[in-house]
Amino acid sequence: MFERGLAYRKHSTVNWCPSRQTVLANEQVVEGACWRCTTTIATRDLEQWFLLPRPRQAGRFCDRWVHPIAQE
Repeated sequence: MFERGLAYRKHSTVNWCPSRQTVLANEQVVEGACWRCTTTIATRDLEQWFLLPRPRQAGRFCDRWVHPIAQE
């Protein structure tokens, strides 16, 4: 996917649970705390992978994937 321009890496701010040493989704943060252990979360800047970065590229990828199925 990276070679085709459908994935890229960049830094992004994430919710971090210091007691579990893991990233939390926004839905897993309840009133500023980890939903499992109630530790106050911190924010960190981590490098992450992102998929399907631009609609134009995603559209070209989906067209090649969907159209053969639709023609059957």
